[in-house]
Amino acid sequence: MGNGEGKIHPAPARRITKRHQEEPPKNLNSYRISEADRLGEGGPKQKFQQNLKAIQTLRMLDAEERPATDEEKAALVKYVGWGAMPQVFDVDSTDWRKEQIQLSEILSDEEHRSARATTLNAHYTAPTVVSAMYRAAERFGFKGGRVLEPACGIGHFVGLMPEETLRRSTVTGIEIDPLTARIAKALYSDTDIRPQPFEQTKLADGFYDLAISNVPFGDYTVHDPRFNNYKFSIHDYFFAAALEKVRPGGLLMFITSRGTMDKLDSTLREMLSGRTELLGAIRLPNDAFKRNAGTEVTTDIVMLRKLRPGEAPTGAPWKETASFTNDIGEAFTLNEYFAARPEMMLGQMRLGGGMYGGNEPTLEPDGRNLRDALAQVVERLPQDIYQAHAHHVAEPTLDQTIPAPDFVKPNAYCLHDGMVCIREEDVLRPLTDLPSETRSRIRHLIPVRDAVRSCLRSQMDGSDEAQVVEARQQLNHAYGMFVGRFGPVNLRANQRAFDGDPDLPLLLSLENYNDETKRATKATIFHERTIHHRKPIESVSEPKEALLVSLNEQGRVDLDHMAGLLNKPTEEFLPDLKGIIFLNPQTNQWETDDQYLSGNVREKLAVADAAAVTDGRFHENVEALKSIQPEDLPATEIDVRLGASWLPPDDVKQFIHKLLNVSSGVEIGHVHALGSWHMNADWEARGATSNTTDWGTDRYTGLELIEDALNLKTPTVYDMVDKKPVVNAQATEAAREKQERIKERFKEWIWSDDSRRARLCRFYNDTFNHTRLRTFNGDHLTLPGASQTVQLHRHQKAGVWRILQTQNTLLAHVVGAGKTYTMVAAAMELKRLGLARKPMFAVPNHMLGQFSTELLTLYPGANILVAGKEDFESQNRKKLFSRIATGNWDAVIVTHSGFERIPLSYDTQKRFFDEQLHELEMIRREHADSSNRRLVKELEKAKKRLEAKLQALAADHKKDNTLTFEELGVDRIFVDEAHYFKNLFYVTKMTRIAGLPQTASERAFDMYLKVRHVQSMNGGGGVVFATGTPIANSMAEMFTMQRYLQPDDLKKHNLHHFDSWAATFGEPVTAMELSPDGAGYRLNTRFARFINVPELMQIFRQSADVQTAAMLNLPRPKLDGEKPTVRNAPATPELKAFVQELAARAERLKTNRVDPSVDNMLKITSEGRKAALDLRLMKPSAPDDPQGKVNQAVENIFRIWQESKPERSAQLVFCDLSTPKDKGFSVYRDAADKLERLGVPGADIAFIQDYDSDAAKLSLFRDVRAGKVRVLFGSTQKMGSGTNVQERLIALHHFDAPWRPADVEQREGRILRQGNKNEVISIYRYVTEGSFDAYMWQTLETKAKFIAQVMSGDMTIRRLEDLDSAALTYAEVKAIASGNPLVIEKAQVDAELIRLTRLRSAHAEEQYRIRTNLRRSHEDAEAFTGRLTNLRQDIAVRQDTSGDKFSIELDGQVLDNRGIAGELIVRRAEKIKNRFGDDVRVGRFAGFDLFLRPTFNNNVEMILRGKNSYAARVTDTAQGTVRSLEANVQGFEERATKLEYDIADASKRAKELETKVGAPFEREERYQELTRRQSEIEEKLDLTKNQAPSQVDAETPDTNEQSNAEKQNKSHSPRPKRRAAISV
Repeated sequence: MGNGEGKIHPAPARRITKRHQEEPPKNLNSYRISEADRLGEGGPKQKFQQNLKAIQTLRMLDAEERPATDEEKAALVKYVGWGAMPQVFDVDSTDWRKEQIQLSEILSDEEHRSARATTLNAHYTAPTVVSAMYRAAERFGFKGGRVLEPACGIGHFVGLMPEETLRRSTVTGIEIDPLTARIAKALYSDTDIRPQPFEQTKLADGFYDLAISNVPFGDYTVHDPRFNNYKFSIHDYFFAAALEKVRPGGLLMFITSRGTMDKLDSTLREMLSGRTELLGAIRLPNDAFKRNAGTEVTTDIVMLRKLRPGEAPTGAPWKETASFTNDIGEAFTLNEYFAARPEMMLGQMRLGGGMYGGNEPTLEPDGRNLRDALAQVVERLPQDIYQAHAHHVAEPTLDQTIPAPDFVKPNAYCLHDGMVCIREEDVLRPLTDLPSETRSRIRHLIPVRDAVRSCLRSQMDGSDEAQVVEARQQLNHAYGMFVGRFGPVNLRANQRAFDGDPDLPLLLSLENYNDETKRATKATIFHERTIHHRKPIESVSEPKEALLVSLNEQGRVDLDHMAGLLNKPTEEFLPDLKGIIFLNPQTNQWETDDQYLSGNVREKLAVADAAAVTDGRFHENVEALKSIQPEDLPATEIDVRLGASWLPPDDVKQFIHKLLNVSSGVEIGHVHALGSWHMNADWEARGATSNTTDWGTDRYTGLELIEDALNLKTPTVYDMVDKKPVVNAQATEAAREKQERIKERFKEWIWSDDSRRARLCRFYNDTFNHTRLRTFNGDHLTLPGASQTVQLHRHQKAGVWRILQTQNTLLAHVVGAGKTYTMVAAAMELKRLGLARKPMFAVPNHMLGQFSTELLTLYPGANILVAGKEDFESQNRKKLFSRIATGNWDAVIVTHSGFERIPLSYDTQKRFFDEQLHELEMIRREHADSSNRRLVKELEKAKKRLEAKLQALAADHKKDNTLTFEELGVDRIFVDEAHYFKNLFYVTKMTRIAGLPQTASERAFDMYLKVRHVQSMNGGGGVVFATGTPIANSMAEMFTMQRYLQPDDLKKHNLHHFDSWAATFGEPVTAMELSPDGAGYRLNTRFARFINVPELMQIFRQSADVQTAAMLNLPRPKLDGEKPTVRNAPATPELKAFVQELAARAERLKTNRVDPSVDNMLKITSEGRKAALDLRLMKPSAPDDPQGKVNQAVENIFRIWQESKPERSAQLVFCDLSTPKDKGFSVYRDAADKLERLGVPGADIAFIQDYDSDAAKLSLFRDVRAGKVRVLFGSTQKMGSGTNVQERLIALHHFDAPWRPADVEQREGRILRQGNKNEVISIYRYVTEGSFDAYMWQTLETKAKFIAQVMSGDMTIRRLEDLDSAALTYAEVKAIASGNPLVIEKAQVDAELIRLTRLRSAHAEEQYRIRTNLRRSHEDAEAFTGRLTNLRQDIAVRQDTSGDKFSIELDGQVLDNRGIAGELIVRRAEKIKNRFGDDVRVGRFAGFDLFLRPTFNNNVEMILRGKNSYAARVTDTAQGTVRSLEANVQGFEERATKLEYDIADASKRAKELETKVGAPFEREERYQELTRRQSEIEEKLDLTKNQAPSQVDAETPDTNEQSNAEKQNKSHSPRPKRRAAISV
């Protein structure tokens, strides 16, 4: 059948004769509004009842799931919304209390909120006005078509559309209120009603013939990336957005606020005038909506026609405004259209009230009937200017519909009745328009593809060997037939022919193809099995073997499966697995020892302890967990900063009271979600003398400095100069110095009190030092379905097992460690075990082909979909997404850019926004009664910032209106080279954190939302990131990775806000630095160092699988000399003079005010580095130094080129500070020219910058691997990640030093990797003496060493200098220039001071232990004395039971027979074993009460209670039990002697310890001497300050600071009462 707009699909093989087809009438089920409906009549309460009845009717229709009858539609159509009765939402309106209760009962919370929001603009249109608009449309020539109503309410514009027009029209209605939209759908079921905001609705551009509506009015904007820059109010936005949806020649007819026509801002009118012509405008009197909507407002009907391309407007002018005076002399500004045509205004313009403001121009009625007045002005409008769009029914075609067989994959080629077809949706489409040669290639490739699939299937399904051999022979035959005619499959012509078939990557993997010779050899599958069918193991003999089988086949400990393998009941083999598997009391699941005895073992021990009280099975857990508890960290090992999020606020409060010497008056709180500390101080605390003297200044009080320190802010004081804020350098320096003193005093104070020290140490250890990292061993994995020709390394299998066993994983594997195979094997195992349905891989754009090839190499039988660049082009995306959604893929592989183009649903984005905002709302409610108004305001600001930021980042404009990410069915994400997504938005009070992204990336935010979605499907897991450089710039990048992969861990530790994380693990410093563009100075916060590093790494490594080169010992080539070779070049006199000149410039920056755009430290650093490479980069006239490092490198490159000629080995040359395209002198061109003069052919040398496209680079890399290009120059950025050319590399040359250790790793990772044919390679670093070179390499080495130690899990490093720096400091430049011996002395002093600091810390810890032991000795002596006193009293009342005097009372019966008494006790003890609880009284013995007490080790004790309690053991025999009891009583005197000894010993120990308390550190003098010397050296080297005070003033404060600065300036006095302005 035809659809009225597209093609007719005839029945197969029947020719249909051409005939004209009439479209059937439309909208036959739509309600028709008539005068009998009496719309708009009645008062507010009557309208409320009509609304209520409409809602009740709708509820009934929903419940009965049926359409509405005509009577029910008559009730629904009277719904008028809530714009005319806002009182129903006013809780203070007592007159409407009954109605409020009725409404709250019938509406859900969400519906109630939505209804309340519509009171702003839900004003329904009078039928008279709607009918007049349709008469105008008919006059223009509109008789039907595609109609858009972008603010449809309940659909009056549909119900009042003329009958004939309605029957010829397709209507789309948009309504923001879901309830209203559902009523509209019930009334007009044939209409496409969409319940969403217009700005979020996905509609085709240029599609509609008519847009008609009464648009919402209001002075607010909406978020739409296309129009955000215009800042249109809501009614103007509807014009601009609807115009996009109307076709050229189509009509736009809107009722709008008079502001659209009259306001002075003509932005909208300018835009519309260029693209439309005004057909006319009618101004309605202010009572036109009073009856229906209960409001008086002056409105205009504006009627436009969209211009066709190239068409010029001919309508009346309306862009400008003009002066207008009414009949009583009042002057207005009106639109020039109305000023020239007052007859188009249906009343008299007057100054009066209005809907949104008072005393504004309004059109008052002139007494005419509105229907008649409208009819008159409609007659003035132009006629027949609208031309209908030709929506012809397409002619029939001969295309046949062929159902697609199930075995043909979507988009795959196949043969049907000899025709080449392609599967599209569920049908086959014959490809009749292909060139014959292309069709022939496809026809012959299809049998090859089918044969290889059959061959793989036979290997996997357990077919016998004869069938496998036969399938292999068929493959050889089909392949031979193809190659004999068309050549290797990998030839470009063959690839192009079969492009798009999902099995093309599989076909390409059949050959080992040589790009150079264009020849191919057959892959292994042509000669032997590549997959060995593994039969399920049915029985084993040992429990340990059964466990391995269970882990391999089930991915977990499955006792039932193991029992079947062993043919034994569970209780028989469980004892053999004692200590190997444990029952987890939290999950009641059995776990292996590596799983159970890892993670938060302190929490697990507490749980096991509690469980063991009632269940003896868990005693084993308790003992095992006790043995692996982390050793407690002493106070000297814990860095605690003022502002650390884990600090109890009460301790901070005590510190402030102590510091300011006040007894009370300060309240402190911390909001984890904001990472924010807040303080309230009363008058007494603020007025404390030390608040403005000892610990504050007259411009910045101590309390303000403390609050800033808590919130990681650095104080800056501003003065107002010429009404502009300028930094007061002296006051700022004073405030910062006081803040540093406060921080130092806090560090001393926090550990000074022993009880506080013990309490905080315990809290820190329990909170952070609780993890035992799990060791993963994947040796048991057999990977069913994987090719036997590929053997994974142990670390790869361990990575697979980690992914299977943990929620999220970061594969932080060194470059060349084989991350691809690890991810692929993990994904296939997850699919096999039923833990994943459709994994998706996102890989770098240039790695798509290589990744898919490697996947099929490991799993030849995998069913994969590879989506390339073409698939994501706009015309192909919908087809691609449909293929992903409908296919049962083992893996879907997309590029990073393609991944970003997959849209997320609005609901998912909204849910994320709502979660974030809900969290802030909860905190706001929690603190609603807080007296700290600033905190409440801060929360509101945070909400607003988050709303704006998140909506802007959503970037919906990049996505298609097609299937969403959620609908694709992807439930696992694997992201290769995940560091490309590190620019994730974060919220912080610190600005410009070096090492973290300065701007949030849409790509990263998109990834974050998709990660969160996948995690929500998998209980918080399901995501794998892989990267060789998880930390490139700064340790702070770890926070970003943790946000992606460990959101729950961060939240559990209250570290999910960046500021809390930074305060716990970082030591941020704020200093004035030059902006990167040299345009001025700025306050820059960066991490000087990281603290508590082991605890940070414990959290990080729970998800991070770190594998460094040192750990793996991969089969890589050996480095000649085991380290890079350094070639030193002497500095020329010219270079030395230039470096001195740089030092002088740096001196001027320090001492004088220099315009940063003229000179700055970045510029000095850059020029110094370039001069160290070759002075001619800075001074082209400088001579070419024969001993310079470039010339040394050229000679070395030539020597290696010559020596490796027979093997055609290649070399890489890295140079970041020059390019081949440099104007003037270029190091690239200079080196290449010299090599050519020495005899290296020009064809052997290449610059990577000359190869722009991916295809060109791939061709270049092939030439390097083939030995055609033997010397390749490039930069780190261009030639780092993804440059796989290692095959023939023999040497790598660093012409210059990069900035970061990660850059060195990326450079050297090109040559030091698997696949290099050379067993020994060389790396050269060229260094110019006395220049920036040596210093930079030394710094890089230090940073790399530290980061490697941390990543490898070295727990001895508790503090780590950060990696990031923007430029060399003045001091570093000065030291380089002078060769200052103080630099060497500083290194020696620093090293000795570090050693002494450790010894001093150990001494402080020893003193703490001595004081603790002294306290315990006193406590012991006191306790022993008390017990001895009690014992002597018990001896006095003890009864003699020796010999014949034996007597015991048991259960009220007195016995004198030891055997009977013992037997009764043993029996009673048996009954209460494992019944933990209170002691059980059983009688009396020797004058004391006798109790029985069960113990944890399945024993029972007898307890005698006097003044003390005395325990004896119930033995296995009656006699033994009684002997144990009697020996206990008779040993009282011996106990007394022992206690006397213990008292004397404790007193002696106390005296000895008292002599040691307060002993000084024996090297204290040397420590103080070195500290002073360090300060002196730093002063001489000028390391103590980064910038001169005079240069502190360029930081621009925000508006609040400027305002505060103005206030402060007006009331400046030595001790102002008003707080100084501060920089946040």
